[in-house]
Amino acid sequence: MTPLLRRCWALTLIGLVAAACTTPNTRPPVERPPASLLPGDEPSITSGSTEAPTTTTKQVLPTAADLCGGDDPNDAGSLSRPELDEISGLVRATTLSGYWMHMDGNVAGVWALGDDLTDRGFTSIDIEPFPATDFEDIGLSGRGYWPQLVLADIGDNGRRRDSIRLVAIDEPFPGTESVPIAWVLNLTYPDGARDAETLIVDDEGGYLVIVTKEELRIGDSEQFDALPSRVYQTPLPLPGEDPPTEPRVLEFVGEIDTPALASDSWNTKLHPLRIFGRAGSVTGGDITPAGRVIGLRTYGTIWMWDRPPGTLVSQALLGQPCEAPSAFEIQGESLAFVSDHDWATLAEARSAELNVTRQN
Repeated sequence: MTPLLRRCWALTLIGLVAAACTTPNTRPPVERPPASLLPGDEPSITSGSTEAPTTTTKQVLPTAADLCGGDDPNDAGSLSRPELDEISGLVRATTLSGYWMHMDGNVAGVWALGDDLTDRGFTSIDIEPFPATDFEDIGLSGRGYWPQLVLADIGDNGRRRDSIRLVAIDEPFPGTESVPIAWVLNLTYPDGARDAETLIVDDEGGYLVIVTKEELRIGDSEQFDALPSRVYQTPLPLPGEDPPTEPRVLEFVGEIDTPALASDSWNTKLHPLRIFGRAGSVTGGDITPAGRVIGLRTYGTIWMWDRPPGTLVSQALLGQPCEAPSAFEIQGESLAFVSDHDWATLAEARSAELNVTRQN
């Protein structure tokens, strides 16, 4: 063997040994699944090619107007567990083909359900020493090492709470019995206690956005005065950050004239809660995986806003929305985007139906 060949064999042997002895010390990051492709956008790979897949056509993300022109809602399944009679928060999962949801109130945990609401198990949250008060919504953040579920303990019907809070957990796999808290963010309003049922996680802008439910009871009656919803925001904790225990003051951004929107919506006018002044109250929200459209739901209908690149969610919500197709739900408080092209809602009721609406 020539000296040149001996040198090549030696270098090859050294490389093989080094590769065998090198072990990655971290788990690879998990990314939120990309926005689904429109028909015809499937990746194509030339036979025998070693290059990365490419799409045959450019992906086109829908606008709010596209979603507002969607099909009628379809029933995708019903809740089978009788105890799930007051689902308040719903979000698309990344660790299973389905959803995470939680009950309205102080049940510290999340349920995993499949696309047709088949039961995939309950995961409790080791929330002590932070007992839950009133969980009202749930969001998903994909900014860190692992996706996190953010539960919004923000309900305050009597407007008596000194502070509210957001609780984050690493997204579990279905069947996980219990998970610890990743972080807790205590918050206060700059203008007094408020009731709220809507959280939107703005990964792109780096903010957590809360939209209030502005209902003022008239005396001891069952009638309410509907007022414009107020939009607040606070920075989303950075990956690995441990927020301080002292409450952080939310930033007030502006108002959404929800009474005016309700007066322009036939779905809202025809809803039974209209006679109590409640049909236009904001009860849930979400943002598409690509972050281009924001949805807010009320008891009576669903509204969609465009979110242009470089615009914060809180600012986009001060623009003009369009009304999207919605299923009739007596007391619906959950909304989740399944993809950039479709969304799901669920009512607070035993054996509630999952209603999925898709862009035309």
